[in-house]
Amino acid sequence: MKRHSAGLWIVAARVAVVLALCLSGIRYARSQDASPSKDDQGASLLPEGAGKQLVVAKCLACHSAKLIMSKRGTEQDWNETLDKMITNGANVSDDEADKIVAYLTAHFGPSAAPSGATAPSGSSPTGPAAPPPSSTGP
Repeated sequence: MKRHSAGLWIVAARVAVVLALCLSGIRYARSQDASPSKDDQGASLLPEGAGKQLVVAKCLACHSAKLIMSKRGTEQDWNETLDKMITNGANVSDDEADKIVAYLTAHFGPSAAPSGATAPSGSSPTGPAAPPPSSTGP
């Protein structure tokens, strides 16, 4: 009987070691995900321009660039959105807000090209250009 109980202790000790290693791995993974860098949030995806660094510093603290890039809005829309963020605790001065809204409106306004896309040659923001004239003559 003693031999059997000693074997159980060895198995229990091995299970405890494996469990401890698994839990420490989970804890480590969570600590790595807890505070993603600005680059992890997609700062490099945002178009260059005046106000980008403010958007990176103030907006990417909570949101991903992909979220921002998926939205389109007028100056009023972006002002309302930023006002909500300030109400929710975003630390943005009036001067910073003006610069952020100007950047967002310029790059993610209603007539801006979809993110990652450029307008095709000969097209306008309101729609595609007329088809080219036929090359076959009368």
